[in-house]
Order: sequence, then C-alpha cells, then structure tokens
Amino acid sequence: MYFNNKNDGVTPQLAKNSSIFAPDVSAGAEPKIEPGHKFKVSRFNNSKDPTPKPATHTWDSFCTDFLLHPARSHKDGPAWSPVSYLIGHTRGNAGVDEIHFAVIDVDGGSTPEAVIERFAGFACLAHSSFSHTAAKPKFRLVLPLAAPVKAVDWPTVWARVNAMAGNANDPTTKDASRLYYKPAHPVGNSDHFSSVQVGRFLSVADLPELAALVQSHPLTFHRSVTGGRLPEIEGIESSGPDLNYKQGLRHVVERCKFMQFASAPENQADLKEPLWSAMITNACVFSESEEWIHAASDQHDGYDETETGNRIERFRNTTRPHTCQRIQEQGFEGCPSGGCHRPNGDVTKAPAGLMGWMFKHQLSAAQTAMAQLPDEYEIGNSFVVKPSGVYQLTKKADDDEPVAVRLCSRIDVTALTRDKESNNWGTELRFTDPDGVTKNWALPRELLAGAGEAYRAALLRNGATIEPGKKAHEGLAAYLVAAKPEARATAVTQPGWSNGSFVLPDAVFGGGPEERVVFQTDKPDEIKRFSKKGTLETWQAHIAKPCQGNSRAVASICIGLAPPLLHLLGEDNGGFHLRGSSSIGKSVCLSLGSSVWGGTSLIRTWHATLSGLEGVATMHNDILLPLDELGQADGKAAGEAAYMLGNGLGKSRAGRSGDAKAVKHFRNLVLSSGEKSMGDLMAGAGMQVMAGQEVRMVEIAADAGRSLGVFENIHGAKSSQVFAEELKGAATQHHGHAGRAFVGILADLELQPQLVEKVRALIQTFVDTHVPEGATGQVGRVARRFGLVAAAGEICIELGILPWPEGEAVDACRKCFESWIEIRGGVGNHEATQAIAQVRRFIELHGESRFTSFVELLGNPEYDATNKTIQRAGFRRLGEDERTEYLILPEAYASEVCRGLNPTFVTKILLEKGLLLTDRDGKPQRQTRIPGSGKVRVRVYHLKADIMGEAVT
Repeated sequence: MYFNNKNDGVTPQLAKNSSIFAPDVSAGAEPKIEPGHKFKVSRFNNSKDPTPKPATHTWDSFCTDFLLHPARSHKDGPAWSPVSYLIGHTRGNAGVDEIHFAVIDVDGGSTPEAVIERFAGFACLAHSSFSHTAAKPKFRLVLPLAAPVKAVDWPTVWARVNAMAGNANDPTTKDASRLYYKPAHPVGNSDHFSSVQVGRFLSVADLPELAALVQSHPLTFHRSVTGGRLPEIEGIESSGPDLNYKQGLRHVVERCKFMQFASAPENQADLKEPLWSAMITNACVFSESEEWIHAASDQHDGYDETETGNRIERFRNTTRPHTCQRIQEQGFEGCPSGGCHRPNGDVTKAPAGLMGWMFKHQLSAAQTAMAQLPDEYEIGNSFVVKPSGVYQLTKKADDDEPVAVRLCSRIDVTALTRDKESNNWGTELRFTDPDGVTKNWALPRELLAGAGEAYRAALLRNGATIEPGKKAHEGLAAYLVAAKPEARATAVTQPGWSNGSFVLPDAVFGGGPEERVVFQTDKPDEIKRFSKKGTLETWQAHIAKPCQGNSRAVASICIGLAPPLLHLLGEDNGGFHLRGSSSIGKSVCLSLGSSVWGGTSLIRTWHATLSGLEGVATMHNDILLPLDELGQADGKAAGEAAYMLGNGLGKSRAGRSGDAKAVKHFRNLVLSSGEKSMGDLMAGAGMQVMAGQEVRMVEIAADAGRSLGVFENIHGAKSSQVFAEELKGAATQHHGHAGRAFVGILADLELQPQLVEKVRALIQTFVDTHVPEGATGQVGRVARRFGLVAAAGEICIELGILPWPEGEAVDACRKCFESWIEIRGGVGNHEATQAIAQVRRFIELHGESRFTSFVELLGNPEYDATNKTIQRAGFRRLGEDERTEYLILPEAYASEVCRGLNPTFVTKILLEKGLLLTDRDGKPQRQTRIPGSGKVRVRVYHLKADIMGEAVT
C-alpha cells in the first residue's frame, strides 16, 4: 500500500528498531533476529560540495529524516548519496565502496502509485522532487537494501532494479556516486509529498537472473520482519545510535488519558473489548512493547498470554492504530476538549502520535538545518526582513502608516542557542557578504549589552552592512532581541569533544540524535583560522607524501593529528619543542602540523601574555596548538605558560561582583619551536627548570643530523632550503582536511571503542619497546606521549588518511624520543640529571677563567706563574690519569655552582655517581692544601674528571 503523509493522517511506517534477520540455511529453521540494522550514506552541503560526510542510519531514522519536506526558493541545497566512500576519497565513482539504497528517479511518464505498486511488499520511501507538480509527476523511490552492494557489482544490480521499476528509472542513477537532493519543494508549491511503504528490505535474491553474481560475491541476505506503523512521526536527522522507541511509548502513556485509563489494573477487568483493542493497536506500533501490553492486559477477563501475544502480532501487521475519534465513539469520555497536541501544535489523530514529543528538540534542530526561511517575513509588528535587508517599522503618529527604515543588510536569526546548563545564551545569525558567501555566527547575547560596538564591528568585518547612526544601531540590537525563533541549538564555546560530538568552528562531527550543536564565539574572525583548502588527496600528495623519510616532519604531522585522542584516552596535556639554530626548517614543521587543521594562520607565538595564551589554548582545545619563537617570550612567563598548558587549566579570576569566574579548561598538544630551550630562557630570568616543566614541554633537536636541517631526505630537491620552501608554500594551498577526516571516524560511535583500544595497544607497545631498562617514571611519561603521537599516525596510515607505509610514524617518533633522551642527559631522574648537568655547565663556562691552575711540587701546591684568576671559584689540576680535576671552594659551590638547587641534594647525587672524592672520614668536603694556604688544609669539593665525560645515567 501507498500512504501519502499529507492526507492520510496516520502514516503506516516500518516499526521503530524493527528487527532484521538472516535466515538459517537449514530447512525449516526459524530466522534469528538481528536488531539495529544500519545503513550508510554520504551527505553533501550542496551540489558543488566534493567532500562526502559519512552518516549512519537505521531505516527508521532515515525515514523520519526524509519525511521532512521544507520549502526552498532554489533547487540547490542539502544533498546525499546512497553510498559509503572509501576513507579519504572525494565525490566520484572511484571512491565508492558500497551502495546501501537503490534509488528510483522518475522524471515523468509514470505515476508514483504505478511505480510503487511494482515494489509491493518491499520497504520504500517515496518523495516528490523539487520540480514535481500534480500535472507532471517527478519523484523518487528509495529502497533499503538488505545487504550493501559492492561498487563493482552495482551496474548489474542496477539493471535488475530498473527492470523491476518498469524501466522508469533515470539512466543516470546507474552512476553509483549520483548525488540526490534531499526532499524540498518551491515556496508556494502544495503538490509535494513524502510517504513510507511498509515491507521487507530489498535483497539481491529478490532480483531475477543474478545467480552468477550471488555465487561470485556471496552477500549476506536479510529480510525484515514486517513491523508496525508509527503514526504521525515528526522529523529527526540522526547519524548516531538507534533511537530507543520504548521511550516513545512512555511519552504516549504519560500524555494520553485513554492509555493511562485502559492500562490501569483497576480498570482492566471492566474495559470493553473495543477499547482493549484500541489500547493494543496504539501500543504495538512500538518495538519491544510486548511486556508493557501484557502487563496492561493481564487483569482483563479475556486475557490469555498466548492469545494476547498472537493478537499483538496480528494487530502489528494488519491494523492501524485506532484513532482518538473512534476511541471516543466506543465510549471513552476522558479525552480533553480540543484533543491532545503534538509538539508542532497539531492535534494528534491517534494516541500513538503523541510519541512525537520524544523528538521535540530533534525536530527543531532538523527544521533549522533544512528549512528555508521565506523571502520576506515580519518579526512582531516592528521589523520586516526582506532580501534587501532588515527594516524597522516606525510611524510618527498612531494613525499614520508605518514607514520601513533600513537597519542593515539581510541578517536572519535562525535559532536561539544556550549551553547544557541553559546559560551563555546566544543568537544564531545567517547573512551573506557582498561576494555571495553565506556566513553563520552564533552571537553571544551578552555582546548586545551596552553600546554593542564589538558585535557590529564583527558583522562589518565579515561582510554585513549596517546603516550609520545611533537609531539604526539601536534598532539592530532591538531586532536581534525581538527575533525569537522556535529552533534551539546547543552552544559550545570552544572546539573539541562535546557530548560525543567533535566540534570545529565551522563543522560538527558525529554525535547521537540529540539537539544540534553550534560553535558560539565573541570572536567570529577566529573561525577563519580553521580553514580548508585543496582536498585530502592534494594534501596527501603535496604535504604528507614528501614528508616521508623525515622524522621531524613526520612527527610534526602526527603531533597535529593526536590531540583528539587525549580526551578519549584520558591522557595529559603536553608539548614538543623543536630547538635549533635559525634557518634550518623549524617553522616549516609548525606549518606541517598546522596543515592538519587549517592554514598557517593557526600558528601562534610565545610572545603573548599569560592571559592571551590561555585564550589561544581554549580556541585550540582538542586541536594542535602551534607556538613559534620561544626565544621571544619572557623566561618567567614561559615557565608559567608551560605549567598552564601542561595542566590544561587557566587562571582563577574574580568577576566584577567579586565572585569567582569559571576557570577555563582545555586539552592541547603544543608544537613549539625556537633557538633557545625552555631551560635557557628560564635560566636567563634567574629561574630553574623543574621536572614538571621538563616533562610537560619535551625538547627535540630540530637538526636531524644529516646536514639538511630538520630533514633527512629532500627527495631530489636542489637543497634543503628549496625543499622547505616548497613544503611551506604547499601548506598554504592544501590544508584543513586530515584532521577532519580523522575526527569524522573517531566520532563514529560504532568504530570509536575499537579505535581507542588499538591506540592504547600501540602506545603500550611503543613504551615497552623504546623505554630503556632502569628509566625513571618521568621518562616513561614522555614515552607515552611519543607513543600517543606514533599511534595517531599509525591509525591514520591504516585508515588511508596518511599515505605512508606502516611503521613510518613509529620510526619518526622513536628518533625524536631518542633525541630527547640525549638532550636530557640520560634516562635517570630529572633532578639528578639536572644537578650533574648544572655542575658540568658551570665548569664549561668558567673552567679556564675562574679555576686557578696549579701543580704540586714536593708535596706543596704552587701557582701556575702565568695564571691570574678573577672571582675565583676554585682550582684545577691534573690527576693521576692526566685529566683535569676541579676543586671548588664551599661558598662558590653553594651560592653559584648549585644556584637554584639544594646543595645537599647535588652533593648526594655527585657521590652516588662517583664523581666526588671524599675525605678520609667519608665527608663530601675533602681537606687539601691549596696555593697560598701554606700548611693549612682547606675544605673543597673535589670533582673527578669524569664530570666532563659521557652522559651519566
């Protein structure tokens, strides 16, 4: 049967969460139920959009999505393709993996009823095309396939489907990648329709003459249990998990006086047969409702468990839900005057229609995303929105005709926004700049307070026009306050993970069937930093591929991909600092990492206030934070920034009233560059790098050791400088795709658990393989971060996002990890390593100038006659092995050599490492004669020559 959702009132439809099963091959076997059958499709913003956005539907969520039929002033708009694409491919047959729906596109010559009749018994959705009229029908049938068809098999399958359709199908649908507009109709056209037919899913086995295909490509054949029909379903777009339609029955019972009365135990015994049947017909449309129906019936005089079960199945397959009118005619008097209303204000025709309340938020989100506002409309009695702009209606006297005074170019208010706690309210705006580019901005409503200069300046910068003068400015603010659309959206104020979705300033990935999420900011210009240019394929060819074989470049890209994993794995913030001389390619590495998410405008600088860096870190939540030129930062501020970024917490502040403001939280991985290390910078400010700072910002030698700067392989370029410039230029032309491709997959709730477990395993393997025996916990922590970066790269290699061979990311991260260990001075405790390094550094800097050389003659030390020492710190002499030993005076040792450290701790480490000669009684200060002391023995710290030797671990 064919049901038109405009005229029939209660539209039969496949039962929600209908069970799909594959028949057992043994004769007479009962089919095994396989709930939650999923179909994959690809979505597109419009006909010019080359990038498929993968989405997963159940048949039910697909139908409720496509039952929406908004009015549009033009044909081009949201589109879809009934296929899944291979990872990383753009639109086109070359990237098609599987086809999940057969689409019959009819442009005339047949009526909808005639074509649908050919598919009697099969589930399908029919909807009119944009150009459809009653006189010239143009429509589509969408048939869910019981099992997806591989792209190579599609031409054969298409031919048989077309034959079943009486060859009415448009030949262009043979193109597997064919794009279809979602249902829409011209403004003012009332001939449109969207309808659903109940039945089983179309299987290859249902198509004649395909035996050879089935044998060569064994597909899993499914058929559907003919489900009940959901009345008056309201629209919802879903790419997440199945909706729980038990909740739908709960909403019905909560709102329907009849369902409450009929199911109450005290009323069941006296309930008349017709009303009992009415209760069952309205409940059985919901899957898994049997338990509730039995509990609502077991006190009835005619109740029998087996017979009632049979009755449920019979009603589910053959009987439409009894209407409210019929229930009242059968004697029920408890219905409210005027009937029960659905969320859109319509009166429901059957109790089951009240399940629409389950979709109240989703409906408004879908309508906001899909519906086209009319060309002209009024806001109250004060404003009118036209294609030419927003006008305020004013009049000098009460009896005068209102005059329309232009306030600005057209700015539509499409939704009101607020966060999960119903705070941070905003107004979602849509406007078009003079070049015809449509802009969307979720404007925080707090910007409307006061003079409002900030929001007007932002609108002007982004292409809106605003009339000059105080009255126009006040009128614009009044318009934005007066506009109160029904649509709502959840506002988030920073990128990254939010309620299962990954939010970027211009896109949202994944998430369940919840309210639409929008990015809300008081700085709309920041959105431009997360730009896209080129395609994933061009980025792979011009950026990723040339980086292969270059550890620092490969690691930079992997560092760019890794931040979204922090939240999923519960890993800490951290950073990587590329240290090296100028002009060796450090800034190129930052460009490579940034290209994962956007252009080079994503690169920020260390030369900023702590508050400024806090704001930047918030805007890079769950995304790479590239920071250039560490040497430009103040040493003290850099140390504080390293702690802040590592902890992921901003500064506590008080508001105007003295109350504490909410502390900003952020998750980042930092990729930094500079000629100085964090230690050098802080030492210049009289500070000491502590273990926490060292672990938070690990240092990597930018020079890869091949006389090619940061590179090891320049792939035939004339020089490393030329190669660097080529990569840097390519990053400005190809960017913003790899990160989106990765989070698009990570946000898939089906794939996410297995991806996370795989990443965990890869991290542990990296740690187990590359952490030397006896290493401290600090080294292990840093190894985990390198392992996280390596895992991100290897997963993206497997997913086809990175065009490298397996192991490329691990090898690059291993080399960078080994560089960090070498710079650190070993794998021992940081404080111990730091103590030895500081003593060695003092001797390196002052070994000739502040240590007096002497020799011992006949047991008495004598000066080197050529030596004059200013600000003497001690003495130096040749030991028995002809190597130089250093005797440091106690005051210089405590105040200068151990500056910033505990001298007792430094002494303890030197003793443990065998670098300090003790007195006969074991005391660390050795008594010895020095030049000028005569026979008096002076206490000194006697350092062995080994202090200047190999790294001490």
